[in-house]
Amino acid sequence: MRRVAKAAAVAGLVWALWPGSSLAQANGFKVGEGRVHPYFDLIQRFDSAAWYNRFSGATTAELITHFRPGLRLELQSPATNLQFGGHAEYLLYSGLLTPGSVGSSRPQAEFNLDAAFNKRGAVEFQVGSRYAFGDRSTNPMVNVGSQSHFFDAKAALPVHPGGGALEVTPSAAFTIEKFIDSSNQLNDYENVGFGLDGRWRFLPKTAVLLGATYDLRGATQLLRASGGLAGLVSPKVSTVLKAGYGHNFTGPGATVIGHVEVGYLMSETSTVKLGYVRTLNPLARTGVFGDDRVYLEGRALFGGRLALHGSGAFDWVTYYGNARTDQLVSLNLGPEYQFKPWLIGGLTYILTLRNAPSGGQGGSYARNEGLVRITVTY
Repeated sequence: MRRVAKAAAVAGLVWALWPGSSLAQANGFKVGEGRVHPYFDLIQRFDSAAWYNRFSGATTAELITHFRPGLRLELQSPATNLQFGGHAEYLLYSGLLTPGSVGSSRPQAEFNLDAAFNKRGAVEFQVGSRYAFGDRSTNPMVNVGSQSHFFDAKAALPVHPGGGALEVTPSAAFTIEKFIDSSNQLNDYENVGFGLDGRWRFLPKTAVLLGATYDLRGATQLLRASGGLAGLVSPKVSTVLKAGYGHNFTGPGATVIGHVEVGYLMSETSTVKLGYVRTLNPLARTGVFGDDRVYLEGRALFGGRLALHGSGAFDWVTYYGNARTDQLVSLNLGPEYQFKPWLIGGLTYILTLRNAPSGGQGGSYARNEGLVRITVTY
C-alpha cells in the first residue's frame, strides 16, 4: 500500500509543480489565512483563422497580442478550501496580415471560483462559478471567433459519514450562454442541471463510482447515468472504467455512454494518459449531440524548471435528429520554462481541424495557432 500511496503522491507532485500552476509561484501577498498571487501574461499569437466566413468557409490570419493582468487567491486549511482566479485581457490585432483588422481589437475576461467548507465533517458544502467573455465557446454549432458571455454556477453537498470511504453527493447547477453576433443568437441557452453521485472507496486508491445527471435546456430533457471503477491497479498504472446510458425524453437521442482511460507514470516526473469517452450532451435550445472522443495526454517535468506538455484528440460528433456528423482533430503541445520563481516563458502550438457540412453554422475549417507567452507573477 505504501508503494501505491507513494506513486499517487509523486503523480500529484508532477501536476502541482507544473510551471504556471499556483504552487510553482512565489509566495504572493498574505491575506488572512490565504495568499494572493498577482500576475501578468504577455502573449503573442499567430492565428490562421482569426476570422471565419460561414458562407464561403474562408479563414483569415492575423497576429494578435494579448495583455492579460490577473490574480489568484488561495486559502487552504483542514476544513476549508478556497480557490479564486481571474483576469482581464485586451486583444490587440496588429493589422500586419489583414489590413484594417486593428479595429477588431477588443477586451476579454474570465473568472473562476471554487470553494469547499467543512471538508472533515459528515456533510460538506461546495460552491463554484465561472464567468467567461471571449470567443472559445464549447458549443459545437458555433463559428470560429464567435464571442459570447458564459456563466455557470454550481453547488454540491457531499455527505461522507465515518471515515469518508463512502460519499454521496447531490448537486445542482445553472448555466447560461449568450452570443454577441446575431448569426449565433439561435445558440443562446439556459441550462438547469441536477446530479447525484456516489463513491465507495473499498481500497485506499480504488473506488466504485455511480452517478446520474438530469439537464433541462429549452425543450430538451436529458438524463445520463453511469457507473464503474476508478483507481490505481499498480504503483504506475491507473484506470477509469465507466459505462452507462443517456436518454433524451423530448426527441431523438438514446445511446450507451462510457469512459475508459489508462494512465501510466513513466517516471517520477512524467505521466501519460490514453482514453476513450462517449457522451451525450444537449444542444443550444433543442436536441442533443453525441461525442465519441479518443484522446492522448502527456506531461513531463525536467529539473523542476522545464516542462513539456502535449495532448491530442479525435472527436466524432453526431447530431441526433438529422443526418449530420462532424469530425474534429485537435492538438496542443509545447514547452514551458521557469527562469525565475517570478518569471515563466512558454511556447504552444495548437491545431484544430474540423470536417463538417458546408454552409450553415460551424462549417469546415483548419486552424493553426502559435503562441509565445511570458508570465510575470508574485
